[in-house]
Amino acid sequence: MRSNVNTASAQKFVSALKLPSSSELRQPSVTIRPELRAEIDPNQPSASVVSGGTVSFVAGISKQHREDVENSALLAQLAANKQFDREKDTENWYQFYRSVLENIGWVVPEFSFDRFQGSGDSFTMDKVIVDLIASVASENEVAIVTSTINALKKLNQGNDALVIYERDTHSAHQGNFQAHSVTESDGVVVMNIGTFRFSTEETVTRILFFNFPTSRTNFFQGGQNMNLDDSIFSQVRQAIKIKLGDAAKNFVKDLEI
Repeated sequence: MRSNVNTASAQKFVSALKLPSSSELRQPSVTIRPELRAEIDPNQPSASVVSGGTVSFVAGISKQHREDVENSALLAQLAANKQFDREKDTENWYQFYRSVLENIGWVVPEFSFDRFQGSGDSFTMDKVIVDLIASVASENEVAIVTSTINALKKLNQGNDALVIYERDTHSAHQGNFQAHSVTESDGVVVMNIGTFRFSTEETVTRILFFNFPTSRTNFFQGGQNMNLDDSIFSQVRQAIKIKLGDAAKNFVKDLEI
């Protein structure tokens, strides 16, 4: 599908877009090191943490499109953070998040959320993420998302990727995060995204391990499919990289899956 925006409007949008200043960004509990990223084999599946979300790539995603997806997800999050509190005003946050993606060339449906109804006394976030992705993505993508979650769960406290993920997905009692799976067919990038937001009476620690009590947690989730119109995005690709600056190094970390 083709985007409804044109090159001129996309360029104008990126130019005017505001991102948080360094003082406005959440500060990590350890120093995030802007390390050089490893060379990724496009013939193998791969994954990364992008601020408050994960991105899982099936085999066959070009290096350029991998970067495009990560930069898109990061730009949308940071720009939405600038406009709205990502945990206290999640509805407006997601509307702006979607608007950013749409205005840089993604063909995005309307975001919608459903209240999650757990079947037991408690639930864990890792299972919820996989179940939601399974409703919008292929079996292969579900397997890679599962590997991504398992890779995150194995990280030691203080690992850069884990610090970023824990810092940006939730605070003590509220959270807002995303899980993406990405495919590429005939040069067209398709992204399946799970969007999640919650509030709970409990104090959340490691989000993927935490047992959320069903009766004391309000949890909402949504699943969407979108594709990238390369004819638009290619015209703002460099402007987005310039706009992100060091954020592209400090908020994006590879995961070994």
